Amino acid sequence: MSGQANGDWPNSFRTSRAIPAVEYIRAMRERTLLQEHFDAFMKDWDVLIVPSGTQTLQITNLTGHPQVAVPCGFLNGNNPQSILFTGRLYEEGAPLRVAHAFEQATEWHKMHPKVDWA
Repeated sequence: MSGQANGDWPNSFRTSRAIPAVEYIRAMRERTLLQEHFDAFMKDWDVLIVPSGTQTLQITNLTGHPQVAVPCGFLNGNNPQSILFTGRLYEEGAPLRVAHAFEQATEWHKMHPKVDWA
C-alpha cells in the first residue's frame, strides 16, 4: 500500500484505530451538541449563503446539514471562487433550488480558469 509516511492520508485511518471508545463517545456527544447549536442557528433562515473558505463546510460535514457549492467568480484573475448554499437538516431541496436560481441568473458556471500551463 502506498502512502506510508506520517502525513499521508491512509495513515489517518490507521491512527484512528487507536482512539479509545470513551474518547469516541465524547466526540459523538460534542457532535450532537454542535448539530443542535447549528440547527438552532439555522431556524431563522431557509438557506445560509456564504463564500467558500469559511468554517461552514467543516461544520456541515459534522452536523449533516445539506450544502451545495457553485462557482461565483475568480480571485486574482484566474483562481476559481465558489459560494456555498446551506440548508436546514433534511431540507436538501431549499439550498439546491437557491443554487440553481443563482446559476440561472449568472454565467459563472459556464466559465473556466485559463490553464495555459497544461
